[in-house]
Amino acid sequence: MHDFTEIDRTGNVCLLKGSYQHTPDHHTYEVHILRMRRAHPESADAGKQLLMSPSMEEWGICGWTYLTLLDAVMRFTAEVEKQRQVA
Repeated sequence: MHDFTEIDRTGNVCLLKGSYQHTPDHHTYEVHILRMRRAHPESADAGKQLLMSPSMEEWGICGWTYLTLLDAVMRFTAEVEKQRQVA
């Protein structure tokens, strides 16, 4: 099981630190481009728009996993810059 903590967020770009319950000293890092999506019709939030992380199918396009914080920060910074150029 993975537990994630937000390290940084700028706009819709989020940098997360993941830890494993069975090895709490081992970490991975993820960068997510968050997007608005309609909630599942049978959920408690049905009919609402929710901010969501990338799906498995979007991994590598809107979400990335890194073994080092440095590599994750480099991707985070690049994605923040891309978002700023679009805005």
